[in-house]
Amino acid sequence: MAEVTSLRGADLVRHIRRLIDESGVNDNEFFRNFRAGKVSLDGVKTVGQQFFHYNRTFTQTMAGLCFRTESEMTRLRLAQTVVSELGGGGGDPHFVLFQNALAGINVTIDNDPSRVPRTAETEQFVEGLSELFTELPPYHAVGAHFVLEETGAPMIAAMYEGFRNYPGWKHEDFSYFYIHMIVEKDHVEWIEAAVIEAANDAVASRQIEAGARRVLDLLGVFWNGLNRLSLQYAKAA
Repeated sequence: MAEVTSLRGADLVRHIRRLIDESGVNDNEFFRNFRAGKVSLDGVKTVGQQFFHYNRTFTQTMAGLCFRTESEMTRLRLAQTVVSELGGGGGDPHFVLFQNALAGINVTIDNDPSRVPRTAETEQFVEGLSELFTELPPYHAVGAHFVLEETGAPMIAAMYEGFRNYPGWKHEDFSYFYIHMIVEKDHVEWIEAAVIEAANDAVASRQIEAGARRVLDLLGVFWNGLNRLSLQYAKAA
C-alpha cells in the first residue's frame, strides 16, 4: 500500500479525488458490460441480490459511525446521509426503491440478505465496510464514506443505462435512479464538508486517506466479483 500523505482540508479532498480517478473504479469492466446489455435477466437477478446485500445493510453500518465520532458537525453530516438513504421520513428507503427498479424489469430478489449467500467478493466488501465504520479509528470511515459518495453518481449512471436495456420498464419504476441523480450531489457536499473539517491535523488526515485507499480496494474487489457473476450469465450473442 502506498504511503499516505498528511494533506489538510481541501487539499486532501483534491488528493482523494485524484486517487479515485487513478483507480479506474468509475469505469470498471462490470459497468461497461452492464451498460452494453451483455447480462441476461438471470444475471441481473444474481448480481442484483449481491448489490442488495450492500445496499440493505450499509445504512446500519454507517449509523454506527455517528455514535463513534466526536465531532458534532461530522455526526450531523453522517446523520443527514443516513436519513436521506432511508427515505427522509416521507418516502421509501432507497433499498426498497432498488427492489422496485428490479421489479420493473421483472426481476424479484429476496429482501432478507441473510437468506441468500454472499459471494466471497461481496462478503469481503461488506465486512470490510463494517471494519472501517465500526472498528477502526473513526476518521478511516470518513475517508471511506467520501469515496463511496464521490463514486456514487458514476455507479448510478452505469446501472441506469444497463437497466434500460431490458423490456417492460416504465419511468415510474426507476425512482431509485432519479432520486440518486438529485441527492448524490448533496451527499457529496455533506461528506466533503466533514472531510475538510476533520482533516485539521496530521493524524486525522492520514486516517482519512487510509480509509479512502482501503475502500477503493474494496470497491475494486466488489465490482470485479459482480462482473465475474455477470459473465456467467452473459446473453447469447
